[in-house]
Amino acid sequence: MTLGLRIFLHALRMVWTNRAMALRIGLLPALLMIVATVVLREPGTPIWTMGHAQTFLVVLINAFQSENAFLLMLVWAFASVWTFVNWHRFILLAEYPKGWFPPVHKDVGLAYVIAATKLIGFWLVSIFILIFVAAIALRGSGWVLLLGNVILIYIILRVSPTLPAAALGVKMGAMEAFVSTQMVSGAILLIMATRYGVDRAVQLVVEGAADVNEGLGLILWVGLTLFLSLVNASILTTLYGYCVQGRSLA
Repeated sequence: MTLGLRIFLHALRMVWTNRAMALRIGLLPALLMIVATVVLREPGTPIWTMGHAQTFLVVLINAFQSENAFLLMLVWAFASVWTFVNWHRFILLAEYPKGWFPPVHKDVGLAYVIAATKLIGFWLVSIFILIFVAAIALRGSGWVLLLGNVILIYIILRVSPTLPAAALGVKMGAMEAFVSTQMVSGAILLIMATRYGVDRAVQLVVEGAADVNEGLGLILWVGLTLFLSLVNASILTTLYGYCVQGRSLA
């Protein structure tokens, strides 16, 4: 089995094996995201489109065009950081949640936001440069944007150990993180492809269920949003544990 598939399956097992803790950590933030989406979404817009049918760039563009969309993006960001920080700390520090209200770690949470903002800022600046180059120099060549975005996401995943490090209160620079993931440089490409395939499959399942019954679509959207959020957190946790701490994938 290739390393990339082993890392992805390890992340899946991490969520499933610890599903009781996953619910304690992720349920309340997920419900917050859902309530905010219901309250702030545009009239006539299906609830699940925010999570499954839009790219991150579209979400950002919408956030600058609508006050509700901007507020919704902030709520989603807060809920995501809330979940990810607690999940990283649970897996890497065995910090078990008490009750159904996961703690809000203000200090490391702020460090996590700063680390994530740096990665998002890098992606945004780079993607707009790509759009400019494609529109002006290459006459809107779509393949340049696609290839460029793949490269950017690859770089971000190579630097992603800075996020779990921030959740643990450990200082880690981008170059240090990039060097630490050298051993999984090829595996990250497979992780990206697998994650993309899962995203598309989830979108089709949710849309298909919604065509049958809107309530069924909503239920699936809730469950899959929580599950995929924790899988994403687990991939980052696994990369940090394996590449930085030298943990096993067994």
